[in-house]
Amino acid sequence: MLESFFVVLALISVLCAYVLYTGGRFGAATSNPWWAAIGFISVLLNLHVIGVLLPQFTIIAWALIAVAIGSSLPAALREVSFWNAGLLKRPGNRELLMEVILIVISIYAATTVDPQLPDVGGGPIIAAIITPLLMVRWAMTRVVVSRPLS
Repeated sequence: MLESFFVVLALISVLCAYVLYTGGRFGAATSNPWWAAIGFISVLLNLHVIGVLLPQFTIIAWALIAVAIGSSLPAALREVSFWNAGLLKRPGNRELLMEVILIVISIYAATTVDPQLPDVGGGPIIAAIITPLLMVRWAMTRVVVSRPLS
């Protein structure tokens, strides 16, 4: 049952990476290929957590986390370029609050799952849960066309 949770998170990562890579409803002008790298790393991390990808080597999980953090910087810079060009709306307080809530939920879920996975450290579990959830938040910027409040 727990393995299926992480498989679903991996599938969410793939779907969100596809939306972010293609640009969603905004088209190729808002395509950010760095999210595909982050999504691929998220899938590998989820496979590591459930014990499919070399579970005896914990260094792999930390290397994947380091690469994901490293590729999130160019992804963020590309997102900022979309905001500056007026292609996407800048995130506001609502989006910031959404990210904070997703981070809190991820940490709570990881602490709940951690005792059931004694061979996996807490850091990789948090990263395996938080990455797909944050990808959902960012994929929503490509799927939902926000309207200004009147």
